[in-house]
Amino acid sequence: MSGNISTLAAQVAKLEATVADYETGINIGWLILCGALIFLMQAGFAMLETGGVRAKNAGSSLARNLLDGAIGAILYYLVGYGFSYGKGQNPNSFIGSARFALKDAPTS
Repeated sequence: MSGNISTLAAQVAKLEATVADYETGINIGWLILCGALIFLMQAGFAMLETGGVRAKNAGSSLARNLLDGAIGAILYYLVGYGFSYGKGQNPNSFIGSARFALKDAPTS
């Protein structure tokens, strides 16, 4: 009887590890999908704004929107990731306090 219980416990542990692997993959995929949707939304805003200005100002409108997306991506790299996922020496449940500009981020 104890052999069956230990076999079941080993199978449960193996399944929990598999579920954790799938969960990590799904979370990464969801994060990439949401980031792509945000950038597509930025392109939609650019088209909307460009449609509301005169033809001579369309280029500057598109350049402003391109810079907005680029600056947003750079700022997320510098501080956003640390705020979202950085657990420092004294972690709290509201905001991260480590890994700014991916300093000390895990490599795997």
